[in-house]
Amino acid sequence: MASSGTVLQKHVIALQETKGRTETIRRTDHNELLIIGAKVERKNTGGVGFLINSTVHHLADSYKIISPRVAVLRLETNDQGTITIINGYAPTSAATDEEKEEFYKLFERTVNDEKSYYKVVVELDGRVLRKSVEVRKRWEEYFKKLLSEEFTRREVQEEQPTEESTPSWTQEEVRSAIGKMKLGKAADPDGLPVEAWKVLSQLADTVLQQSHDKGYRGIKLTSHTMKVYERLVDSRLREMVTVSQEQWGFMSERSTTDAIFIARQVMEKYRETRKPCYLTFLDLEKAYDRLPRAVLWKSLRGRGVPERIISVIKNMYKGSKAAVRTPHGMTKKMDITVGADDIALVVDSREELEEKVQLWQGALADNGLRLNVRKTKFISSEQSTEPILNCHGEKIEKVEEFRYLGSDLSEEGNLDQACWALGRAQERQLHAAEMRMLRWTCGWTRQDKVRNEDVRTVMKTAPIQLKTREQRLRRYGHILRRHQIHPTKLALNFEAPGKRPRGAPKKRWRDVIKRDLAEIGAAPDDAPDRMRWGRITKAAEPAAARD
Repeated sequence: MASSGTVLQKHVIALQETKGRTETIRRTDHNELLIIGAKVERKNTGGVGFLINSTVHHLADSYKIISPRVAVLRLETNDQGTITIINGYAPTSAATDEEKEEFYKLFERTVNDEKSYYKVVVELDGRVLRKSVEVRKRWEEYFKKLLSEEFTRREVQEEQPTEESTPSWTQEEVRSAIGKMKLGKAADPDGLPVEAWKVLSQLADTVLQQSHDKGYRGIKLTSHTMKVYERLVDSRLREMVTVSQEQWGFMSERSTTDAIFIARQVMEKYRETRKPCYLTFLDLEKAYDRLPRAVLWKSLRGRGVPERIISVIKNMYKGSKAAVRTPHGMTKKMDITVGADDIALVVDSREELEEKVQLWQGALADNGLRLNVRKTKFISSEQSTEPILNCHGEKIEKVEEFRYLGSDLSEEGNLDQACWALGRAQERQLHAAEMRMLRWTCGWTRQDKVRNEDVRTVMKTAPIQLKTREQRLRRYGHILRRHQIHPTKLALNFEAPGKRPRGAPKKRWRDVIKRDLAEIGAAPDDAPDRMRWGRITKAAEPAAARD
């Protein structure tokens, strides 16, 4: 085989059905590098490996036998960087469906793990790194600096600890924490998936109970296992601490679409009265990675969190380490010593905007955080394009559009379909585009003279204008069912200062909702009954085509 490979000028040959008893690597008589993986346990089948020609075996950087059917080889070249070869030995038709499914899942996971998401890694002096060891070391240095360095901040004045008894975790709390975890998530480095915790919930009661009785010893585990513990602490904190209405991240009944809706409503209502509105998006530089822990402990004590709970959180962070997975392998584990994010401000004058930005910048700096001026932007309805200045004299740019929580927000306040004031002309454009896509999916053109209704019947798809109406009314009903001081309800009922000018105003979201309600014969009073509201607002799908 080695000589055949030389004749055929093949540098690497993927070997399958090697049936090796153990994993081995050795040189052949022809100075080839032979890598053989073990066969299937207790069966005389399987086994994969590689035969590397003597002209290139010095380029072999690393290999990994993942299973008797999957192996990975990495070669380091001078001109092409790292070349990854994946050897997959697929099961034959005689294999069971479970064996086939297991192989393809493993093969897909291996391919995804070996993907490179960056093109070039360079050293600080600009030198392009090619060797795996150098690349891993550079990533390790970068993340070690990112996760361990703090910005300059003022000295934290310690708060007086709150001493009060804290009850043990209850079985109900543990079951609730595990029940909130989503299934189908990939297992992390510990290899334990969420499903295992669902099965072991009774054992979790015992383990976490014992941890508490020994004085809140931190559980030095990772991934899904650690998430169970985090959810227990999180539920206790939510009972003890009241968070302001302005806080949005990691809060119940605070979705990204809610934040988008509020931004849309505020801009729409200022536009309605032709008053200036400034919507500013403050970006914190490496906020999640650079949050000083001393500030976190001070904040918890200031809110009256018992010292025993704070000790639990400290132990969760104590000794925490991270490793970076790269296409060149895993870096060494590194300590993490630091680790809050974007802020949106709404004001109605440039002067107030500059004042608020400077106040925020000063407060952030005092607590070891830094404003990323390059990514901080603002949009407004005024004609002036002049930037504003922060407290260091740096300019914060005005933009016409800004991507806010995944949606593009413009000076006109346009956002996603649940928040649009959608006009008839826009609906016709959406309808035309949708029909082109449906016909293309069916393999038809307009020349086939198939009616739109027949296309929809085949595809079982309701018209897009009815689906957008359904989404708008679902959002409207959701807001109406909330309490009176919820931010979305306050935004819906908010009135901007001033009066509407003469002339035909632009269509408002509330105008479109009023039209939608009239079309389906519904009223706002129907919204409190969630089931009824869902039935009357749902866009019916066309019936399936009959033979």
